[in-house]
Amino acid sequence: MEPTLIVIAFFAILLLFLGIACSAPSKRGRVIGAFVAFAWSCLMFMAANMVERFNLNAWYSSAADELLDSSIEAIDAGRADHVSAELAEMRDELEVTYQYRGKFDELARATARRIRSTSSVGDKAKSEAQQADRGQAATRHESQSDGGDAAQPDEEGRSR
Repeated sequence: MEPTLIVIAFFAILLLFLGIACSAPSKRGRVIGAFVAFAWSCLMFMAANMVERFNLNAWYSSAADELLDSSIEAIDAGRADHVSAELAEMRDELEVTYQYRGKFDELARATARRIRSTSSVGDKAKSEAQQADRGQAATRHESQSDGGDAAQPDEEGRSR
Protein backbone atom coordinates (compact mmCIF):
# COMPACT_ATOMS: atom_id res chain seq x y z
CA MET A 1 0.00 0.00 0.00
CA GLU A 2 1.24 3.45 -0.90
CA PRO A 3 2.55 5.43 2.13
CA THR A 4 0.59 8.56 1.21
CA LEU A 5 -2.63 6.53 1.16
CA ILE A 6 -1.87 5.27 4.65
CA VAL A 7 -1.30 8.82 5.90
CA ILE A 8 -4.52 10.02 4.25
CA ALA A 9 -6.45 7.14 5.85
CA PHE A 10 -5.00 7.97 9.29
CA PHE A 11 -6.00 11.64 8.95
CA ALA A 12 -9.45 10.74 7.61
CA ILE A 13 -10.06 8.61 10.70
CA LEU A 14 -8.74 11.45 12.88
CA LEU A 15 -11.16 13.88 11.24
CA LEU A 16 -13.97 11.41 11.88
CA PHE A 17 -13.08 11.28 15.59
CA LEU A 18 -12.84 15.09 15.76
CA GLY A 19 -16.20 15.40 14.00
CA ILE A 20 -17.76 13.05 16.54
CA ALA A 21 -16.18 15.08 19.35
CA CYS A 22 -17.51 18.37 17.97
CA SER A 23 -21.01 17.16 17.22
CA ALA A 24 -21.67 15.19 20.40
CA PRO A 25 -24.71 16.58 22.20
CA SER A 26 -23.35 16.03 25.72
CA LYS A 27 -20.22 17.32 27.37
CA ARG A 28 -19.22 13.76 28.24
CA GLY A 29 -19.49 12.72 24.55
CA ARG A 30 -17.31 15.66 23.46
CA VAL A 31 -14.67 14.83 26.08
CA ILE A 32 -14.63 11.17 25.09
CA GLY A 33 -14.45 12.11 21.38
CA ALA A 34 -11.56 14.52 22.05
CA PHE A 35 -9.76 11.87 24.10
CA VAL A 36 -10.19 9.27 21.32
CA ALA A 37 -8.92 11.80 18.72
CA PHE A 38 -5.89 12.55 20.90
CA ALA A 39 -5.23 8.81 21.43
CA TRP A 40 -5.51 8.25 17.66
CA SER A 41 -2.97 11.06 17.04
CA CYS A 42 -0.57 9.44 19.52
CA LEU A 43 -1.05 6.09 17.79
CA MET A 44 -0.23 7.69 14.43
CA PHE A 45 2.94 9.21 15.87
CA MET A 46 4.04 5.89 17.41
CA ALA A 47 3.32 4.01 14.16
CA ALA A 48 5.34 6.52 12.12
CA ASN A 49 8.19 6.30 14.63
CA MET A 50 8.13 2.49 14.50
CA VAL A 51 8.21 2.48 10.68
CA GLU A 52 11.16 4.89 10.72
CA ARG A 53 12.98 2.66 13.21
CA PHE A 54 12.40 -0.40 11.00
CA ASN A 55 13.70 1.58 8.04
CA LEU A 56 16.84 2.59 9.96
CA ASN A 57 17.43 -0.99 11.10
CA ALA A 58 17.14 -2.30 7.55
CA TRP A 59 19.38 0.49 6.25
CA TYR A 60 22.08 -0.09 8.87
CA SER A 61 21.86 -3.89 8.68
CA SER A 62 22.23 -4.11 4.91
CA ALA A 63 25.28 -1.81 4.88
CA ALA A 64 26.91 -3.60 7.82
CA ASP A 65 26.17 -7.01 6.24
CA GLU A 66 27.83 -6.01 2.98
CA LEU A 67 30.87 -4.66 4.84
CA LEU A 68 31.21 -7.79 6.99
CA ASP A 69 30.84 -10.14 4.01
CA SER A 70 33.53 -8.38 2.01
CA SER A 71 35.83 -8.22 5.05
CA ILE A 72 35.45 -11.93 5.79
CA GLU A 73 36.08 -12.83 2.14
CA ALA A 74 39.24 -10.71 2.06
CA ILE A 75 40.52 -12.05 5.40
CA ASP A 76 39.94 -15.62 4.22
CA ALA A 77 41.89 -14.73 1.08
CA GLY A 78 44.83 -13.66 3.27
CA ARG A 79 44.38 -9.90 2.94
CA ALA A 80 43.90 -9.04 6.62
CA ASP A 81 46.33 -6.08 6.43
CA HIS A 82 44.36 -4.52 3.60
CA VAL A 83 41.06 -5.03 5.44
CA SER A 84 42.51 -3.41 8.54
CA ALA A 85 43.75 -0.43 6.55
CA GLU A 86 40.38 0.04 4.80
CA LEU A 87 38.45 -0.21 8.08
CA ALA A 88 40.79 2.31 9.72
CA GLU A 89 40.22 4.70 6.80
CA MET A 90 36.47 4.24 7.15
CA ARG A 91 36.66 4.92 10.90
CA ASP A 92 38.55 8.16 10.22
CA GLU A 93 35.90 9.31 7.72
CA LEU A 94 32.89 8.32 9.85
CA GLU A 95 31.29 11.13 11.84
CA VAL A 96 28.37 9.76 13.84
CA THR A 97 26.39 12.01 16.13
CA TYR A 98 22.91 11.81 17.60
CA GLN A 99 21.73 14.29 14.95
CA TYR A 100 22.60 12.32 11.83
CA ARG A 101 23.98 8.98 10.74
CA GLY A 102 27.33 10.15 9.41
CA LYS A 103 26.69 8.54 5.99
CA PHE A 104 27.46 5.11 7.43
CA ASP A 105 25.71 3.29 4.60
CA GLU A 106 27.70 5.14 1.92
CA LEU A 107 31.01 4.67 3.76
CA ALA A 108 30.34 0.99 4.51
CA ARG A 109 29.36 0.20 0.92
CA ALA A 110 32.34 2.14 -0.51
CA THR A 111 34.70 0.36 1.88
CA ALA A 112 33.17 -3.01 0.96
CA ARG A 113 33.64 -2.23 -2.75
CA ARG A 114 37.29 -1.26 -2.19
CA ILE A 115 37.92 -4.42 -0.18
CA ARG A 116 36.24 -6.61 -2.79
CA SER A 117 37.94 -4.95 -5.74
CA THR A 118 41.42 -5.42 -4.35
CA SER A 119 40.67 -8.89 -3.00
CA SER A 120 39.30 -10.01 -6.37
CA VAL A 121 42.53 -8.80 -8.02
CA GLY A 122 44.50 -10.60 -5.32
CA ASP A 123 42.34 -13.71 -5.72
CA LYS A 124 43.02 -13.80 -9.47
CA ALA A 125 46.77 -13.57 -8.91
CA LYS A 126 46.58 -16.14 -6.13
CA SER A 127 44.55 -18.59 -8.25
CA GLU A 128 46.98 -18.13 -11.16
CA ALA A 129 49.90 -18.88 -8.82
CA GLN A 130 48.09 -21.96 -7.49
CA GLN A 131 47.45 -23.19 -11.04
CA ALA A 132 51.11 -22.69 -11.90
CA ASP A 133 52.12 -24.62 -8.78
CA ARG A 134 49.75 -27.44 -9.71
CA GLY A 135 51.21 -27.55 -13.21
CA GLN A 136 54.74 -27.79 -11.81
CA ALA A 137 53.68 -30.49 -9.35
CA ALA A 138 52.04 -32.50 -12.16
CA THR A 139 55.19 -32.15 -14.28
CA ARG A 140 57.35 -33.36 -11.37
CA HIS A 141 55.01 -36.29 -10.75
CA GLU A 142 55.14 -37.30 -14.44
CA SER A 143 58.95 -37.09 -14.52
CA GLN A 144 59.18 -39.25 -11.40
CA SER A 145 56.89 -41.91 -12.84
CA ASP A 146 58.76 -41.90 -16.18
CA GLY A 147 62.02 -42.58 -14.38
CA GLY A 148 61.30 -46.33 -14.24
CA ASP A 149 61.09 -46.50 -10.47
CA ALA A 150 57.79 -47.79 -9.20
CA ALA A 151 55.94 -45.48 -6.90
CA GLN A 152 56.25 -46.34 -3.25
CA PRO A 153 53.03 -47.72 -1.71
CA ASP A 154 53.37 -45.33 1.25
CA GLU A 155 53.47 -42.29 -1.02
CA GLU A 156 50.36 -43.41 -2.89
CA GLY A 157 48.49 -43.93 0.37
CA ARG A 158 49.37 -40.47 1.61
CA SER A 159 48.38 -38.71 -1.57
CA ARG A 160 44.84 -40.08 -1.43
